[in-house]
Parts: sequence; structure tokens; C-alpha cells
Amino acid sequence: MQLSRYKGTGITFNSELSGKSLRTHVRLDQETSDLLQQSFDHFGLSVRAHDRILKISRTIADLEQSEDVRKDHIAEALQYRILDKKISCRRLKARTPSGYVQFDLIPRRDSCIPR
Repeated sequence: MQLSRYKGTGITFNSELSGKSLRTHVRLDQETSDLLQQSFDHFGLSVRAHDRILKISRTIADLEQSEDVRKDHIAEALQYRILDKKISCRRLKARTPSGYVQFDLIPRRDSCIPR
């Protein structure tokens, strides 16, 4: 999927996306964008983390052969980022096409792990 999407752009992988190309290839609907914004407010993540989460979400969507980045892709990428950072643990809830998916995060050695 990535090869055909980025043909002629000089980009090969999602990890190479930045700035305008990131916003062009990772478009979010309003609900998904709201989830991402609420998560950043909730966890106090940086703009740099925002871009990383979008890139990871794009890759997760590609693995599912989905053209669109959905809320469940963002929620999964957020979990990976939260695991990566020492952030106070909280609960994240995302609505997916099949209903709500809840991600419970519990503290363990100053980090969070999914339960």
C-alpha cells in the first residue's frame, strides 16, 4: 500500500512523512481528530508525539489494508506511545464501527501497560 500511495513523491515509508505530506496522507474525520486532541490534553503529549502517533496510526491502518485512519488505529497508536512514555495512567475509550473499545491502563514501574 505504501509503495503505491507514495509513488513519485520520494517517500517510501510512513516513517518518512512530515509536515504537509503527513497531513495529506493521514486525514482524520472529526470524531477521530477529537479523540486525538482529547488524548493529548489528557496525557499532556507534545506536538512531536502527535506526528509520531499519526505515522504509527497510518501504518496500523495499512496493516489492516484500510485507506482511512480510524479511531481504533489512533487508539492503538496512543497505547504504544503511552507505553513508551512515563505518563500517569488513565483509561482511554474509543468508539469503533463495532462499538466502544476501552483501553484500561494500569501503572507498573512508573509506566503504563494495557490490562
